[in-house]
Amino acid sequence: MDRIFVGHIVPLMEEEGKRVWVSSWNPRELEIRFTEYIQKLGNWLKNFEFNRDVKSLETLANAIVAFYKLPLLATLLPPGVELSETPFLPQELYWLWIFTKEIELWKAKLIELPMGKFRKAMKGRRELKCLEELLIDSKLKELAYEIFTRVPSDTRPGCNTSKLIPHLLATSAIAASVYLSKTLRAGAVDLEQQFLELNLLRIASLLHDIGKPQAWRECIENRSWGPHAPQSENLVRKLLSGIGLPEDFINVIAVLVKYHHDPEKIPREYYELNINGRILRVRIKFLSEILMHSDRVSSAIDRLLKRSMEILSAEPDIEKRIGKEEFSSGNYWLRQPNETVEDFTARISKRIFEETRVGEESKPILVAGEAIYVISIDVRRIKEFISREALRVVIATSYLVDAFITYSIPRVLNAYLKLPPENVIYAGGGFTIAIGHGKLDEKELLRRANNVLGVELMATLAYTPLREDWQYTMELLSAELTRRKCTLTDSDSLILLGIEELCEMCNRRPAEKEIRRPEGVESVCNECYKLWEFAGDIYIRGKLEALKIGLNWEDLKEYLIEWLSGSERFKEKGYNIAIVEADGNMMGEFTGTSVSLTDAIERSIRIDYALKKGLLEVMEELTSIEEGGRIIARVFTGLTYAGGDDMLAIWPAWLAIPISLYIAYWFWRLMGGVRQLSVGIASGKVKHNIWALKETAHELLKLCKSRFRLELTSSGDTSKMYDTILVLSFLYSDSQVLLPAHIGMYKEYEAQGILHQPYALSMGNIQYSKLGDLRNLLRIIVGDTSDKSISEYIGEVLRVFYKNFTGEVIKAKRVRDIVREVYTISRTMNPEGRYMSSFTIISTIYTIRQKCSIEKDERKDIYDWIAKTQLSYKLQKPAPLLDAYLLAKFALGGR
Repeated sequence: MDRIFVGHIVPLMEEEGKRVWVSSWNPRELEIRFTEYIQKLGNWLKNFEFNRDVKSLETLANAIVAFYKLPLLATLLPPGVELSETPFLPQELYWLWIFTKEIELWKAKLIELPMGKFRKAMKGRRELKCLEELLIDSKLKELAYEIFTRVPSDTRPGCNTSKLIPHLLATSAIAASVYLSKTLRAGAVDLEQQFLELNLLRIASLLHDIGKPQAWRECIENRSWGPHAPQSENLVRKLLSGIGLPEDFINVIAVLVKYHHDPEKIPREYYELNINGRILRVRIKFLSEILMHSDRVSSAIDRLLKRSMEILSAEPDIEKRIGKEEFSSGNYWLRQPNETVEDFTARISKRIFEETRVGEESKPILVAGEAIYVISIDVRRIKEFISREALRVVIATSYLVDAFITYSIPRVLNAYLKLPPENVIYAGGGFTIAIGHGKLDEKELLRRANNVLGVELMATLAYTPLREDWQYTMELLSAELTRRKCTLTDSDSLILLGIEELCEMCNRRPAEKEIRRPEGVESVCNECYKLWEFAGDIYIRGKLEALKIGLNWEDLKEYLIEWLSGSERFKEKGYNIAIVEADGNMMGEFTGTSVSLTDAIERSIRIDYALKKGLLEVMEELTSIEEGGRIIARVFTGLTYAGGDDMLAIWPAWLAIPISLYIAYWFWRLMGGVRQLSVGIASGKVKHNIWALKETAHELLKLCKSRFRLELTSSGDTSKMYDTILVLSFLYSDSQVLLPAHIGMYKEYEAQGILHQPYALSMGNIQYSKLGDLRNLLRIIVGDTSDKSISEYIGEVLRVFYKNFTGEVIKAKRVRDIVREVYTISRTMNPEGRYMSSFTIISTIYTIRQKCSIEKDERKDIYDWIAKTQLSYKLQKPAPLLDAYLLAKFALGGR
């Protein structure tokens, strides 16, 4: 073996449609690339100020974690917009809090935070500039994502599915939990000493293996496996001396790294450090033993040695069974040809992902004598909390649900339980998973989390001891979470007498205040009043000011939905608006079947990065369109939530389908083509009830997800799971009819055969029995694009829809008129609609006749599409005329 191979349990997709289960590095290239990454880390750390105090060590540890988690911090800033000018996203707020806890303004509840004053206080601070530099560097993000997903923590097949950066984060999370468990229980350690030791341990844990790429290159060149601790120590000394950390601090960290496999070789029990004139003892052997045990446990959970051996031993074409001693030996694999190592790595990675397996029962792990816990927090009754009548308030509630999970809970875990940022494994989609110590006071933790926000959200907390089999740990955690949900009783403390005037926005609490809207004065409760103020004067105003598009919030605030619809004359008229709701398919199973701790970390970051990548790509594409800046402004302002695999947005109707294609494509691609999004889109006039549209979009989303599951179970074809890029359902209505009336009408239209929803966009020519072909449907407006790749195709859809919306082309109008004409004439000639085949035959004859009567015109193409689609069904059912009509209405956008 003369290359470094990396196994990908969730495959990569560097080229459209091609899954990569194993990738490889030339050892010298890997060392150069990883050294570049560490140099970038060092250059970024130079922006901070490190003094002879414990706070500096905490800042250093937190900064390393932020750098490692950069793919997760991909912020959704439009081109040319600075972070300091925008309302901070919840995860940005969390990191700002981590670095600037001492600011008095943090004592304010989020919903009452004076954002203008807060942004002024932040604008000149070094910490904000540091974060901004980190978040806006697109090349650094690409490098960070590459290192995160493609650098292993081990080189042996199966073991090389564990990645180095997630391993460093996991080791630090476990080590911090062990240290806190020991010292908090003992209660005798000086608080400053505790803070000092904890952060020295964290820094050493986060850096303990950074010399591995160099060590691997040397081992391959010398043809003999050797240690990596000396290389890690040298790199650590070089990195930390370059950022100005005091030499005695560096020495303690370097000693911990050097002896992280052999703490007994450390020549002394204590090191003394001068902390601002006070001499504190650091229990160096004590810390080194915690690091050693944490590293071993993290590796045992990650390396999948036993499972990899089982997979290879079951392969029928592998003649020689590899024993445990050989499998564990780096020198054994060093003697194997590249082809063998690559083949075994690919087999193991693919089998681990594809096989259905129940976790192997195992006892709780004791790390240096301490039990470590996996904690989950799940938000309940989200729909009820978000459900309000006003668009502004829906935006606020969506933001606060995200803030509860990605800002408030992690902040409380840090402030209340002292758990550092690396201990949060996943936060998004209404769900948090963390590594912690000891048992938790659920009520107190949730009380503090709600106090940070200033509103009350309900959540369920569960925890279980960490076990060597991560899947088994997650199965137990899921069961405990379900048990707790079943035993909870939701009861509002508020007792209504029946004589109160209820809030006109939430209809749940007594009205106590008034707000003025174009429709008149509304009586609202205190919470809805705060949400109204937060969304308008703080959140939306901040976005508009950052965009610098010449819009005044005072002029716009009464006409927000008209402006979001795409109208420049928003005070006079609005176009059609769309609610877009997206969610990943079977993502609970995807995250729940993570096979190791670092696999769970990698999956969580890939999910979040994948969704945001699509949004960033579409904003970049929009810069090439005339008036692209104003369209981007609406995309940015109308995006109410994007986290994990969930998204909710309020966008111009014409843009809703094209932007969904972009987001879904990049999500599918960055998920290695093994998961995709379902998207529900509901569109109507700006005067329609916004919550009715939201409910409709949600029902359409549920329809997509359930129909896709039915497609998979009925066909048993796994290629449909992997090659389906998007499942989409959309609805436009001229009239304001509340649910479930619209969704109920779907069955009637399905029975007539003129509605084929939901639709699937796929890679290749997949035949679906329960889903329509989205590419064929779009052909009626976009034309034949069979020669284009999917990435080229979605760009073409965006441009064509834009031209139809602006009136540059009129094909969508012709589609709308022709499908209505074909439907009306065919129904007239088959009035009872008794036989679908009669309708189909009549409409086919009519469209062929009309097509032949036109010499050369795009109308000819529309008639041709209807006829060919029906002939492809062998005249057993009509073309999706209603879907084509709705599609045209979306493309026109209300113009």
